[in-house]
Amino acid sequence: MKRQNSFTRNNFGIALFIGALMIAIIGCISLPSTSTDTSLQETQMELSIQQTVAAQNAVQQQQDQAQQPDLALQATQTQLALDVLTANQAMQATETAVAQALAAQQAEPQETESQEDTSSDQPAVEPAGDVDSMMKNAKILLFEDMVNRPGTKRYVKAALDNMNLEYKDDGSAKGWLKSDLLTQNWDLVIVALEVRGAVSGEYFEYINQALDNGSAVILEIWYMDDISRGTIASTLNRCGVEFEKDYVNKTWDSNDYLQWPLPNKAGHPIFNEPNKNFKFTNVAIYWFGDLGDFIKLSGKKEGAELLMGTIATEKNTHGTLAVCDGGKFIIQTFSSHDYAEEEIVPLWENTITYVLKNKFLGAQ
Repeated sequence: MKRQNSFTRNNFGIALFIGALMIAIIGCISLPSTSTDTSLQETQMELSIQQTVAAQNAVQQQQDQAQQPDLALQATQTQLALDVLTANQAMQATETAVAQALAAQQAEPQETESQEDTSSDQPAVEPAGDVDSMMKNAKILLFEDMVNRPGTKRYVKAALDNMNLEYKDDGSAKGWLKSDLLTQNWDLVIVALEVRGAVSGEYFEYINQALDNGSAVILEIWYMDDISRGTIASTLNRCGVEFEKDYVNKTWDSNDYLQWPLPNKAGHPIFNEPNKNFKFTNVAIYWFGDLGDFIKLSGKKEGAELLMGTIATEKNTHGTLAVCDGGKFIIQTFSSHDYAEEEIVPLWENTITYVLKNKFLGAQ
């Protein structure tokens, strides 16, 4: 019995709970809704949406504002880089322009100096290498009648060979000499008349023509006294010298052969370039009797010089070696073989060098 009553009470409680719950649910389901409640819900939803949109806009605005300084900074940095690049380019252009201006300014004085040099009265001086090249390619004509003395060394030929110069050797063939003088132009004509033979008359006309054509000339002659009134007179006149008297052996010893550089002539290039320290007292005495001729300055030509003679203190007379015509014409009135080979061959080398330089450079 006791057990049944307890179950009843429990079931009754459960039933009451279930009944209350059902009433509540039915009440919620059947509860009528008004238009005011619907409008309120819609208004709340719209406000909620608007607030959400506003919040999103605010967030986006904040993000945009946060990004804007970054974009401005990037733009500023880009513009600065462009400005730096432009400035560097302008600086490089300026440096280039300044360098070009300095180069042009430095070049102007050089051009001025060059123009002043070319307008100077002094002859232009060419590099030594160019002179050597011109000498090596010079057209040289040699007439040396010592070839007629068998067994005797030709000193002029030896000098040319020592200098490694090319030349046409006419020996003692007067026909060849005439033809070569009349048909060709030469840089240097050497006529060495040492043997007791004779080249006279018309041959001095040919020598004059060679001088007129610009050739340098070296003339060695010992018998001027025999032909001084002939055609050779015009050759002497153009040099500014004239025949003085015969040069003869009076004592028949070496004293008659002694020669000296005349006053103030020891420093002349003929005695110093390329060879020096000559001793014209070192005689060989090859020829006897007539030793040659003396010449003196005529006073009719400027630039004529006597370089050697038998009186060491006399500068205008008793000369045996003269230079004239701007250093392109030399007259020697003594015989080469009367002096030691070691003296006279180097003297010929100096003489040849001197006239060729004057021929090519116009130096004196």
